[in-house]
Parts: sequence; C-alpha cells; structure tokens
Amino acid sequence: MLPPQLSFHPQKISMAVLKFKDSLENVEKDEFGDWEFRLVTDAAGRTALDAARHGEPLEEVKRLVEHEMVTLKKGYYYGYTRSFTEAAKRGQIKAVQRLIEAGVDIHARAFMDMVGSALEQAALKRRTEVVKIILATEERQNAKDCYSANALEQAVQDARHDEVTRLMKAKKFLEAAQAIKDTALQDAAGLGDMEIARSLVKYGANADAATDVSHERALSSAASGGHLGMVEYLIQNGAGTTVPCGSSQCTPLRAAASGGYLEIVERLLTIGADPNADRALRAASSGGHLAVVERLLKAGALPNDPDKWNREQYSSPLQEAALGGHLDVVEILLQAGADINEPSVRQGRTALQAAAGKGNVELVERLMAAGAEVNAKAGEWGRTALQAAAEAGSIDIVNTFLNAGAKLETDAWGSASPSLMLTIKGNHAGVFERLLQEVAKEKAETTKAMRRALEACIETGHVEFLKSLLSLGMSVNQEHGSHFRLLTVAATRGYTEVVKVLLEAGVKVHDSEARSSTALQAAVEGDHLETAQVLLSDGADPSAAAGRKEPPLHMACMKGNEKMVRLLLDAGADVHAVSYTERAVLDAAEEGDNQAIINMLKRRQAETPAPRKRSMSLDVSTITKAELCATCENLPAAFFTGQCPSWEDSPKWHLSLYSLQYSSRSGCPFCMFFWKQLGITTITLPQPSEVRLYRGSSIKPVESMWSQIDEPFPEDIECPKTLRTGFQLNIESFESRSPLHDPRGSPLTFFRQATATIWKYFVPRDFRTAPFMAAAMQPKP
Repeated sequence: MLPPQLSFHPQKISMAVLKFKDSLENVEKDEFGDWEFRLVTDAAGRTALDAARHGEPLEEVKRLVEHEMVTLKKGYYYGYTRSFTEAAKRGQIKAVQRLIEAGVDIHARAFMDMVGSALEQAALKRRTEVVKIILATEERQNAKDCYSANALEQAVQDARHDEVTRLMKAKKFLEAAQAIKDTALQDAAGLGDMEIARSLVKYGANADAATDVSHERALSSAASGGHLGMVEYLIQNGAGTTVPCGSSQCTPLRAAASGGYLEIVERLLTIGADPNADRALRAASSGGHLAVVERLLKAGALPNDPDKWNREQYSSPLQEAALGGHLDVVEILLQAGADINEPSVRQGRTALQAAAGKGNVELVERLMAAGAEVNAKAGEWGRTALQAAAEAGSIDIVNTFLNAGAKLETDAWGSASPSLMLTIKGNHAGVFERLLQEVAKEKAETTKAMRRALEACIETGHVEFLKSLLSLGMSVNQEHGSHFRLLTVAATRGYTEVVKVLLEAGVKVHDSEARSSTALQAAVEGDHLETAQVLLSDGADPSAAAGRKEPPLHMACMKGNEKMVRLLLDAGADVHAVSYTERAVLDAAEEGDNQAIINMLKRRQAETPAPRKRSMSLDVSTITKAELCATCENLPAAFFTGQCPSWEDSPKWHLSLYSLQYSSRSGCPFCMFFWKQLGITTITLPQPSEVRLYRGSSIKPVESMWSQIDEPFPEDIECPKTLRTGFQLNIESFESRSPLHDPRGSPLTFFRQATATIWKYFVPRDFRTAPFMAAAMQPKP
C-alpha cells in the first residue's frame, strides 16, 4: 500500500515541510521517546523490516526492500523512515544482517527523515555491534568499488562511460559515508561512548570534522557532556579547540565552562584554548560555576568584553551572574573590575535590574553598595530596577530603591512597562500601596503611567486596586482615538464589579468612539449575564451595535442564550432589527438552533409591529428635547474661536454625516442647526472609490488602504458592509467623485464642510483670513 505523496515540483517542497510539521502533532512516541515514524508497506500491509525480522526468504526481503526504495524515490514522503534505519535503532542484529544481504543502501535516508541514517541512530542508541556491522559492510563495499580519483580520471580520458557512471556512484557513496561517520562520532562523543568512538575513528571518522546545524563538533560535544576521557582521546586524534570565524558552533572551552567541568577547562587551556573566545566566562558566570570563573580569570579572561558588537548583542558575565543569583560569582567579578553599570542589551537587564527581578535582597544590597545606578535606563522590552522589583513583588527591594532615589516613570508608551502596572498584574498588594504613596507625591509627572495602571486594573479585574487609583483623582475619560475602551474591556472579561465602579466613576455607557464593540455587545458575546444586566440598568442601548459585529440581540440568539435574549427583549431590544449584514433576528435564532428562543421572538414580533424605515430628512417639530449632545457639550472654546495652531490640531466635532443626523434626532439644538445649514440628505460614491479608513492616515490614497467600496452607499447605515471594520467614515475627494448632495454641490468632505460652516458663523471674520484658515476652507484637490 503506497503512502500519499507529492509529485516533484520545486514550489511544493515548502508545502511538504509544513505538512510534515503538522503531521508530527499526531505522531506517537516510541519507547526511546523519539517520533515513531512510519514504514512503507506493500499491498498486503507488510514491511521489509517485518520480513527481515521474521526470517522470511531472501527473495521476499529483496522484493520489499526494492519496493520501499522505489516508493520513497517517487516523491516527497514526510513522516516515513527506512526499515534498515529502524532495525539499527532498535539493535535488531539479525534484521540488520538480513537487510544488508538483501542489498539495502546502508547510508540512505528517507525524505525529511529526522532520525538520521542507520549508523547515526545506532551510535545514538549505543548499539555497538550494529555500528561495527555497518562499518564493516561499508569497508567491503568500498573495496569492491575500487574507487580512486586517478581511476575516475582515467575512465573519463578513455571515454568508458559505464565505468565513469560506476565510479561516480562509488564516489557519492564514499562522500555520504564520510559525513555520516563524522556525525556519528559527534553523537558518540556527546555520550562518552569510547568503544563506538574508537570504531568510527578506525574506519575513518574525522575527530575535527565540521558539523551540520544540528550537531556540535565532537570535542565540543564531549566537553559539554563532561567526558574527560573522550576529550583526551579526541585531542590525541587531531581535534582542535577552535571553530571557524563566523560559525554558530560552540567552542569546546565554552561548552566545558557552561557545564562547570573544571578539569576539562584546565586541559583545554593547557593546549592553547583562548579564554576570551566565544564568551566562555559569560557561560561559566551564568551557571554559577565559581571555580571555573576563577580559573578563566586567572588565564586572562576579561570581565568586560572589549568587542563593542558583543557588548551590544550579549549580556555581560556580571549581568548573567546577577540574573542567576550567584552572589559569590558576582563578588569575584567585581573584584576583577567588572563594570557594574554596563548598559543592558536589547531585551536584557543591568546587573541590578537582573538581581531585582529575582527578588534577591542580599545581592541587590551588594550591588547598591558597589555603586549600581538605581535609575539606569532599561533595554527595549526590559525593566528598570524599580520595575523589576515591582514585578517580582519584593517590598523590601522596592523600599530600598525608593529610599535611594528611584524615580517613577514619566512615560509609558512603546516597550515601557510602568512599575504600578506590573504590580497590579502581579497582584502584589503591599508593593502597590507603597508605590501609590509615591504616585500621590509625583502625580503630575506620572499621568501616562497611571493610565497604564488603570488599564491593568481593568484587564485583571482588581477592583480594590481600581478604587485606590480612582481615589487619587484618576480620570476615567477616554483619550480621543484610544482603542482600549475601559468599559468594553471590563465587559468582555465579565468583570461586573469593575463595570459598576467605572459607571459610578463617570464612564458613559454610550461610547460614541467604540469602533469594534459596545460594552453591551462585549458582555453578550461573552455570555456575561450579570454584566449585561448592570449595563442595561445604567441605560445601555439594547439595540446599539458598533463595528461589524452583530447587535446584542442577534448575538444572544446565535449563541442560544435564552436568559440573555429575554433580558434584552425586556430592556427594549428591537425584535425587528436588521444587522449590519442585513440579517434578521429570527435568522440569527435559527443559527443558534434554540426553539424556545425562536418561539419567544415570534411572540414578541406579533406583539410589536415593525417600525417604518427611517428617513434621512429631519422634522424638528417632533423633537422636544433641547440638550446638547456629549460631543457638542465637550467642545472647547478654541473650536469656536479658531485658536488652534493648525488644521490638523483643531478640535474634532462629529466625524460623519450619520453621527450628526443621529445627534440631531436626539434633540441637540447645535447639531440640528448644522443639519439644516448643510441641507444634506444622501451621500453617493462612484464605483469604485478608495476611502481613507483613519483620519490620521496619509493623504496619499494608497496608504492605510484596506479595501474599496464596491456597492452604493447605504442610506441608513454608517459605512458599507464590505469594509472590514465599523469606523467613522470621512469621505475624501477623489477623481471622478460625485460631490455631496447639497445646494452648492460642494466637493468638500463632510468634516471640512461642517467645520467650515461652524467657522462661518462663529469664528471672527479677521481670524478667517489667517493663512492656515484660508487653506482649510479650500476644497481638497
């Protein structure tokens, strides 16, 4: 039975690699802890290994060996190995001998065979007899082939094509055999198996051979395993102590230093190993190997790397020792002149930052006494000393740093992680209270960091921490354009108590800038019934939907949550509502497959007549409310006086026609005034038209572009359903664009047109002549 295959095609190799990786997830492990790869079977389900192991006739074994070889040659088979490799791995000597008699290729590998060749597997599993059998078989085949460079050259000169082909095949076998023997020696060296190593060297394995990416050189492997006898044997057979420049391989000295093998370190130094090569001192310091560190320093290892590139890429020995909490090693390095304030590398830490992160009080005190800088700058995605201590929850170290003049953060963007935020995420109450005392003193300088701390409270649901922050007067007002909506995040996680605290603190349940989801949508999507009840009791609109998510009632129906559906209907959710994707509530209920919900909806629809479709026209005579909307209420004086530095920095009003129309219907007199002045009824776009998705994107039409509008602009919703997100749309002017439909046929965008109207009525006439104002009033080209 043939396995599935991929026909040869260069572009399909990467696909095979991916499929192979995916297939490993379902592959079982054998008794050695290795992947149990498959073997090729014939139509009867038999393998060559089975035939060889059970002593079947040689001709039958030959047939199955040939079948396996031909099958694996046809294409790229992932997850398969060869019968001979499996027999060698398991030490099945009779099967190995029988397969050799059947003419198996002893050094062949299957496509993407992660277990290696038969010889490598035998060395790894310490199958000494199998190793000897394979090596002896290889020697017999080499003697039979009689390959030499002179013989090949002579055959070429004599034009003996068959002989050239035979010798080239023999040459290829020799080269493959040499590489496999070298790799097997590296494996044996790592295991300290002297008998297998001697056999391999006897048959030509190179003790100083270069390696592939998955192996270290033989001497490095032996040093890493602490096998002193193997190290001596390899040195006697020509193994060197260095690796080529630019190699990613580990030197034998670093391998020995990393494991703390003092005798091997001593032996390598005596034959000329460079103590400053390949960061051996750093490796010993990281492991806390005091004796090795002392020996390397005595041999001339430098505690401060003079190579600038190394300093920028790797942490110093002192930093590694501090990170491991090795006080004795730190002491020796300081005495040797290690730079205590060596800057941290990318994503690394200074010695003090590393010690603080481990909560090692004794080590921190020693470093502080030696002059460590408590306010040293953190590396990218790193931690300052105070941040590291706060994250570790060590109140003693935090007090030490604050008493020594540690400063709280004044910034909190990018990779910065404010101390207070880290404390909240770690739930360290004592450290939180201590830092809060400092925040009260430096409140004006820590506003941004406080904001991140507030968001951490929302993310983790720590109500008491949240109340403490709010008690300091922390504002819960959202920054314009922020994607972290406090109420929505809390509702998403179902933190009902957090939601209550936020609402009491003044967070508005109607978030006009929520683009991906309203708080109620988030609560419904997460099946957080209690959270949804709190939001609805505070006045959340049960039918409001943001972004491309379905309205709350649709969500509840699709999830089959009967209690949530009843809650929303009782709160006044529109049972006749149509979603952003033009799906009715009943359609959503059918998807949820809950008959009780379907029956409930049908009863409600029968009781409630469907409303007429709203018109975009506005009849002010029907509006009784006369209060400013939240957007108009919060407009600063600069909006009306024009006292702003540039058009881009001017205060922002309603961002779209629909937003203005909705506010006008709600009774905002200011919005009604401009609705009347603009005289807009509909917006049309040519097909296709590019739309800039965000106000802050470049004016170039191709930047920040995700999609195009390819259908008429719906008259009753914010933006076309083909766009990926529910954003507030500004319609920019493009070539062949239809203008806004107003009496003047203005080519201005809605936002510029509305703002121009505001300035026409409110901005002083002399101010309108200012250069930036005149430019702003012009249509965009």
